[in-house]
Amino acid sequence: GEIYEEMEQFENAIINYQKVIELSPIFKDAWESMLRVESVLEEEFEESITKKQLEQALKYAEKGETEKALEKCESLKTTLPSIASAYVYFGSIFDTLDMLEPAINSYRKAIQLNPESKDAWDNFLSIELALEKEFEESIAKQHLDQALEYANNEERENTLAECEVAKTLMPNLAIAY
Repeated sequence: GEIYEEMEQFENAIINYQKVIELSPIFKDAWESMLRVESVLEEEFEESITKKQLEQALKYAEKGETEKALEKCESLKTTLPSIASAYVYFGSIFDTLDMLEPAINSYRKAIQLNPESKDAWDNFLSIELALEKEFEESIAKQHLDQALEYANNEERENTLAECEVAKTLMPNLAIAY
């Protein structure tokens, strides 16, 4: 990480610092180095064309111009820096388009990149709460409730059958599993 940072290859530096943190989460120097490099990337991102294009995609989404917003997002995937704020933008665009799975995935990526990103956590939890309410009234939940009833009555085959049906209907949501 330090070598890449010294060479101003910040994306590679972050990848390596993340690997150090994955291997040893208590390695304080790696956290400090990653945050320092992330700060440099954040500053660059604030003035970048990529950010301006993300802002344009968000405007398209807010106007209901779904195709334009998605096209813009697709074209930005390869230039998106590995920083939380870029993925928060992605999440916001998908959230505005009511595409909750990609929004959640974007917020998860932002949290992975920076576990202290308040915007990522706030937006992620907001969607999770909405999906949990939706799940409580879903057909998948009804099948899981039925599976529990079968399990309590020791009806193994019926339990498994209901679980299999529920799995095909369940959102990618922790409470569902």
